Amino acid sequence: IGDTTQTLVVTQPGMYWVEGTDTFGYKSIDTIHVSFYVNSLIDTNLPFLCAGDTLLWDVPLDTSLYSFLWSDSSTDSTLQIYQAGTYSVVVTDTGGCAFYSDTNIVFIDSFPLTASLGPDDSICLGNSIGLTQGVAQADTYLWCNGLTTPEILPSTTGIYCLTATDTNGCIAEDSVLITVKGEAPTANFSMDTTCFGEISSFTDLSTVPFPYNIVNWTWDFGDGNSSTATDPSHYYDSVGVYNVSLSVTTDSGCFGDTIISIDIHPLPMAGFSPLITYVNYEMQFIDETSISNDSIISWTWVIDNLDTLYGDTPTYEFASTGIHDVYLLAVTNFGCSDSILQALTINSSPDYINGLQFWLRSDSVELVGSDTVSVLYDLSGNGYDAFQNGAVSRPIFRSSEPNINNHPAIVFDGSNDYMEGDTGLLGGITDFSFVIVCRINQIGSNWIYGNCPNGNLASFQFTGDIAAKFRFWPQGSSSSSFFSTSHVVNEYYIVSLVHSNDSIPQTRMKQGGFAAGSGNLDVNTHTDEGYVLGKFPAGSNYLNGEIIEVLLYDRFLDYNELYQVENYLRYRYFPLLYQEPVDLGPDILVSKGCDTLLDAGDRYEDYFWNTGDTTQTLVVTQPGMYWVEGTDTFGYKSIDTIH
Repeated sequence: IGDTTQTLVVTQPGMYWVEGTDTFGYKSIDTIHVSFYVNSLIDTNLPFLCAGDTLLWDVPLDTSLYSFLWSDSSTDSTLQIYQAGTYSVVVTDTGGCAFYSDTNIVFIDSFPLTASLGPDDSICLGNSIGLTQGVAQADTYLWCNGLTTPEILPSTTGIYCLTATDTNGCIAEDSVLITVKGEAPTANFSMDTTCFGEISSFTDLSTVPFPYNIVNWTWDFGDGNSSTATDPSHYYDSVGVYNVSLSVTTDSGCFGDTIISIDIHPLPMAGFSPLITYVNYEMQFIDETSISNDSIISWTWVIDNLDTLYGDTPTYEFASTGIHDVYLLAVTNFGCSDSILQALTINSSPDYINGLQFWLRSDSVELVGSDTVSVLYDLSGNGYDAFQNGAVSRPIFRSSEPNINNHPAIVFDGSNDYMEGDTGLLGGITDFSFVIVCRINQIGSNWIYGNCPNGNLASFQFTGDIAAKFRFWPQGSSSSSFFSTSHVVNEYYIVSLVHSNDSIPQTRMKQGGFAAGSGNLDVNTHTDEGYVLGKFPAGSNYLNGEIIEVLLYDRFLDYNELYQVENYLRYRYFPLLYQEPVDLGPDILVSKGCDTLLDAGDRYEDYFWNTGDTTQTLVVTQPGMYWVEGTDTFGYKSIDTIH
């Protein structure tokens, strides 16, 4: 091409040669064929084709050096595309090299054809207009009056036009003749309840200017049900949020609508538990009402239809034993409520039963320092206190023990801790009832109680044995009977021993099961006054464990009396071991008229319904109030009522 430089910039494909001459005059020639990679010049990323537009696919190559063959058989360097389809091109250079483009699929965006304001219409002042088709594709709006909102509110009769653009940049234009024929009503309503199980009443609050009147109402309750009443009522069969819509139409044909979300709130499930239910003691009620999401803000308690209490943990003192009715009404922050009626058995406290000789309890002590017990006071009023004057033999006072309802415990170390009482008329008892709350901390010969002065063997003893069983010695240490049920280390027990000269001594152990009778041996007693806690009176065996409460009566308590004492101890130390009260659940509204099964739960031994039925469950076929009384294995009764 005439250039005489060492290098040459090539801008066109073709054959190129060069001749070089060295310093000795020697000449040399070489030839090369140059081709360009054409695909890099062919753009196959074609955009969407807006309906009604033309898309130009241009390959920017010199037509004198390249030939073109398009998928529609045309041979120009450009292709005009009018419709959807697949398109490609083959480019061949002068050297015969062919380059094939990728196949390009062209889609038609139909937004310019489908977007529409709809047909000419007559509307009401306050009603809006906007796209009736193409709303989902539209991205920007420009009305003829300059507004850029998706909808506008026509105020006068006339032609309204819109230019809308979708996300592909395709433009649609439309216009519509709007005739303003009246004024639209303002739709609004209220509802008077939000609690599950109640009928929800809706009140129309829609307004319209004079002289127009609302003549039609269309309600959608958000659960698939609807109504055309002015002020309808509706029952929702589940808790939740519902979008309620109301559309109203006037006598001029104008309409207005609104959507309001309402929340159908759950009902609470009322429940409570009493702490310590015995006579002439201030007891506390603990609210156990359950509610999901919402909260309880009001508690009303009614005792025997006479006294009214308020709050979630009120206190009350019963003046008499027997069955007492306690009613609780619990109300949530949304006004939803539930109630429960429970029959409480109020028991005698130990000092209300005749014959109490002494009553020792771990919270009635005198301490030396912060935690050693020198005196364990007798609560019976008889003055039969237990004491320990020796500093090395004093048991330890633990102020709070979670396993006995956070009451204190008297801890004996198993080495030399013990206490004794040397006053009172405890000797010579032939009929007696002995009840104790205690714990064994280590298996061994644990001497818990001896009904005689220190150094004496003449009376009954109560121990824990290396066989992991409690043991009763009716005649000092000469013979004994084991309880049939083993005890567990570090567990607390209520143990009862009752005896009469004309009966076989009886023993009973609570919380670890029931024990067998102790045998048919008479119980020896003594004439000397006194008793020992935590030590073998005539030897060196001690208690490695704890004593919580001890009661001794100088007579044989009958079953009901003994049950009252044991029940007092169960309530005081093991309230969670009580059966939960009968709970029939919240009141039931059966919308379909189907039979309903009421279930009192399987925790009780006996059941009694107000219908006379005595089964755990009751099939209800008629509306009304139903109640059931359940009695557990300990004779504890509970009542619940349901509507």
